[in-house]
Amino acid sequence: MNSTNYTIKNKKIVVLGAGLSGIAAARVAHGLGAFVTINDINNKPINGLPDGVATLFGSHPEELLTTCDMIIVSPGVPPIDVLETARSRGVEIIGEVEFALRFITAPIGAVTGTNGKSTTVSLLGELLKTSGRPVFTGGNLGDPLSNALFTPAASQEGLISLELSSFQLETITSLRPKVAALLNLTEDHLDRYATFDEYVAAKRNIFTSIPSDGFALLNLDDPLVVAMAPELTCEVRYFSAAGNPGAHYRLEGNTLVFDGFPITLEARQIIIPGLHNV
Repeated sequence: MNSTNYTIKNKKIVVLGAGLSGIAAARVAHGLGAFVTINDINNKPINGLPDGVATLFGSHPEELLTTCDMIIVSPGVPPIDVLETARSRGVEIIGEVEFALRFITAPIGAVTGTNGKSTTVSLLGELLKTSGRPVFTGGNLGDPLSNALFTPAASQEGLISLELSSFQLETITSLRPKVAALLNLTEDHLDRYATFDEYVAAKRNIFTSIPSDGFALLNLDDPLVVAMAPELTCEVRYFSAAGNPGAHYRLEGNTLVFDGFPITLEARQIIIPGLHNV
């Protein structure tokens, strides 16, 4: 399960949120020798937990959250005051994706944006499967990244197609994708973020640690996305559905152009409808 030197054996870990991501993280943490408690404000039945994982419902007790070694926060769990208290007492607080990334050595293609993430990640996953290597497709898309650790796709021999929401990107420090794509930016989740700039800043985290042999892929048709380019220290490539000649990958009429190599593609060859899916 763990192909890195990072260890959590005998650590006291609290998982906030008993949804799919929380359960997946709890299974991984327990399997790697941690003492795990799942804590959720709602009392609901949980399936798939191994024996030995404790559960606590109905409240977020300060004593529980301030005396553990680590808190793994599921995506969608809103900020709560006790987390700041826990952080001030030395408790490490991370998200489920960040937790899983610490044990993964597979190359990752990461995708974020306001719209189109799930379709793009699903298509990328199908393309990666043609390599013959084990592939995991997930993240914000249905299957939590922690579940990749129960598959060969998490190892160096595997490949991962990863969808990331702004919530997940808030707490990520271990992401080193070979390709990181930002599809578009429009106002979203302003019930969580005080300003649109805060939302954009969360999205920008996808580019923080791209390795020297990786690159950022930006939508040249979206001015808000393009505006990020000067801040990036990695190689930047562009795509365009509007035929922008400055894009490395663009659509010109019924022809896809990849770094100068035209590929004729008729509309009827694309099974899924819509120009945005090209």
